[in-house]
Amino acid sequence: MAPGFIRKFVRTERELLDTLAAAPGCRIVESDWNGHLLILDGDQVVARIADDSDAASLLDRASSLDHAGDYAAWAACPLRYGPCCSQWVLPTHPDAPGAPAFYKGEGTPCGL
Repeated sequence: MAPGFIRKFVRTERELLDTLAAAPGCRIVESDWNGHLLILDGDQVVARIADDSDAASLLDRASSLDHAGDYAAWAACPLRYGPCCSQWVLPTHPDAPGAPAFYKGEGTPCGL
């Protein structure tokens, strides 16, 4: 999908969390083949996360904490990296990882 068709751009952490929380069991953040970070509700694009935004930084932090070795910091993060590579969800999402990759002995949530 061309960026011109996306009507909503998410820039702040609060916007990101609120957009996901609007449908916590369905919505997921996923990186497309062009590296765009999209919020999806099933196959429907809900929004795109603005590059170099606070929202994008939160995704980076969630990814880093998945491998950092600090379980308390991972648990305190409002997002989970997973259930698969290049995806992020709220901890309440039914497919949210129950433990970070380092804790499970995996290289990534996909086991790569």
